[in-house]
Amino acid sequence: MHFGNIFAEQGGLMRLATLVIICGAIGLQIECIIWIQHSRQRLSTHNARSSDQAIDSWQIPALDPILMAFEDSVHYSIHGAVAKAEWDSLVPGDGLIYLGEQASERPFMISMFHELRCLGIIREGLLARWKDIDNPLPPEETPAVIRHCLNYLRQMIICRCDIVVESLMEMPSTGYPDLYLCKDWSAVYDEAVKNQQLHANKTSNS
Repeated sequence: MHFGNIFAEQGGLMRLATLVIICGAIGLQIECIIWIQHSRQRLSTHNARSSDQAIDSWQIPALDPILMAFEDSVHYSIHGAVAKAEWDSLVPGDGLIYLGEQASERPFMISMFHELRCLGIIREGLLARWKDIDNPLPPEETPAVIRHCLNYLRQMIICRCDIVVESLMEMPSTGYPDLYLCKDWSAVYDEAVKNQQLHANKTSNS
């Protein structure tokens, strides 16, 4: 038996296998680099609203921090005319703001109003089903806007991943509400109303 030839063949196979592994690793690295560059390009253009101008945020004065007490409320219920009025009041006007140059001004909705509107839509969906609880819709016939809202709120909650530790409803109450450091939402409403009024004036004068 020619052990020298066997060892030489095994050595050649090992070198070939090593070369294949190295080439595969290099190819994988190249694919990763291409994917990362493509992802960055998608992220950089995701918020572009026109070919010549990217609008990815609403430029308003910085929002002051404020404390907000989180606790159960008698407001914003599900049933009744008062509840509907309270939920509707959370979104000023139609919830739209108008951005861009006057000639190319376009309507947008900020995430805050989108989320609040979705909660209102889900509330109305619950009411509609309770009125006809004996004839529930099959899952595939759930209104598309409700499916959209549930998915949108899910993604927003995950995206913002708040890790503040909260007490459970079943635990004895300390008598003190949980306090959160929030942004001054009243300033957002003020700016939204100003924006909508400015747009209405432009429209009426055009």
